[in-house]
Amino acid sequence: MAYESLKTISLLYVEDDESVMEVFSRGIKRRVKELYVATNGKEGLEKYKEFNPDMIITDIKMPIMNGIEMISQIRGLNLDVPIIVTSADEQSNTLRENNRLNINGYITKPIDKKKLFKVMEDNIKN
Repeated sequence: MAYESLKTISLLYVEDDESVMEVFSRGIKRRVKELYVATNGKEGLEKYKEFNPDMIITDIKMPIMNGIEMISQIRGLNLDVPIIVTSADEQSNTLRENNRLNINGYITKPIDKKKLFKVMEDNIKN
């Protein structure tokens, strides 16, 4: 079975678009050991602190606290947790923030599931 190594990880998925969250949560949940979801960066940071997941997938543009702010705060706690960013904006400042925040993957929306799972698996192997 493809992506077998994903079964060993816990994942935090942060996405404010409810329809996107619903679709991808179902697909991700079937592939990982444990899935935690949050709808904004503040909630994502709280869930990170509570559950200490093995990997994070996050949107950038979100209410209350955006993804860049959340990632910055998480990096203050853990420099090594793999973080994959999703964004509809290819020209986002995220690309410039990549090195500073040690982002481990960048997927543009609409998200290609195969590409997302490949990036996730590559981060587990590394």
